[in-house]
Amino acid sequence: MGTQYKDVAVRETGEVISLPQSFINNTKEYFIRSKNQDKAFKQKLQRADEHFFWVNQNNITSLLTDKNISQSSLGLLLVLCCNLQNVIGILCNQKRNPYTNKELINKSGVPERSFFKGIEELKSHKIVINNGTKKEPIYTVDMKYHFIGTNNQASHSVRAYKDGIRALKDSGLTLNKIGFLYSVIPLLEFNRCALVKDKNKGVDVNNLHSKDSLCKLYLGISKRTLSTYLSMTFEYKI
Repeated sequence: MGTQYKDVAVRETGEVISLPQSFINNTKEYFIRSKNQDKAFKQKLQRADEHFFWVNQNNITSLLTDKNISQSSLGLLLVLCCNLQNVIGILCNQKRNPYTNKELINKSGVPERSFFKGIEELKSHKIVINNGTKKEPIYTVDMKYHFIGTNNQASHSVRAYKDGIRALKDSGLTLNKIGFLYSVIPLLEFNRCALVKDKNKGVDVNNLHSKDSLCKLYLGISKRTLSTYLSMTFEYKI
């Protein structure tokens, strides 16, 4: 009698694979799951993806270093990414219909002039690409920086939650202030919301950024300006 195989799910990732029955019985890394359970699990993951998008810290570090992008345009980018849909990278609704300029302005809650100024700057750096026309745009965000779906570079990425970003805008924070938050994303330690000098060295006190190091070594701004940003408040309603 040949070896019997069963479909099992990897506990860490949820991936379904086939393994010998004898192997499964001797490990806790897998569990048996039916095809219906697997389908439901994938649907659950997809629904979860709708609430956040990925930010590749390494790539946006290069973006911030190599491209002279205004802070307000970075804020607009963060707000616009709340309209990304699963996998395709297009700013569109759940039916995959691309948003018009008017719809994006309304959904983003920014003045028309600020929207067009920011979108033109993002387009000039090819962070946002218009694959449509001027009147009927199809805006796509470069998935090297932001995307939704399977993440093969999770160790270099953080999640940005859409409701949280919308709360920033709804609380009256300017795009410039939201852009400041964007600019410090590369400094976030993976397990805690702490700004660190080296993401691989944890939150040891010597690895934490001080106001001096943030201003002089990274942001290039005055302490007074930094204090203004650090005093920002907003209301998040559950």
